[in-house]
Amino acid sequence: FLRDNISSMAVFADGKQLATLTDEQGESVVRISNPDGSKEQAFFKYPFKDWLLLASRLELYLQTKADSSFAGSLFQLSKNDYKKIMISIPGLTAAVNPAGQYIVSATATGSSFTSSLFNTKTGETKPLTVPVLPEKCVWTADQTFICATPKNIPTAGYPESWYRGRVHFSDNLVVINPSSGQTQLKAVSGVFDITAPQYSSVTKTLYFIDKQSGILFKTAL
Repeated sequence: FLRDNISSMAVFADGKQLATLTDEQGESVVRISNPDGSKEQAFFKYPFKDWLLLASRLELYLQTKADSSFAGSLFQLSKNDYKKIMISIPGLTAAVNPAGQYIVSATATGSSFTSSLFNTKTGETKPLTVPVLPEKCVWTADQTFICATPKNIPTAGYPESWYRGRVHFSDNLVVINPSSGQTQLKAVSGVFDITAPQYSSVTKTLYFIDKQSGILFKTAL
């Protein structure tokens, strides 16, 4: 069994290690272990709470929990230290690719949101031509990524209104090449508010859950 009271968890992209976050005596404590919880070691402590863990193949990140009225931040962790990656971005949510080179992020803009791609090696940020929430994205084996993009964005505060189910999307899919910025839109037949996407490069199949119904679907890509 894993320890009790885990508030956030991230699996490294190679699947060999697991990171957990717990709130202990007013501090956030990050630990790394084997997937079964063995060989657990304390990795990072910080006196603020309510973080989310993200992981690439080798690196760990802490993101502030997102709200459109709050300027969020993203930090890359090292043993008992951290590096600022994104600072003071309203409604910040992010997803890191397995290699740790690219981070797709969303920013609250009034009653909508915009999206961008950050290159951790060059420090360059490029706006995406389509709006995506990182929670609706999945990286593929060749480092392109697949995201659900809404056909229309209802007026609301993002991402919290979508989290709470106050608004729903009817999504299409878009395949994005992070190095070239090329996007390929793929229409989706039906009305799906796509979340928790997973992609099989072997069968070229995307699996996702429709947020409104809770039903698992698959589609060939």
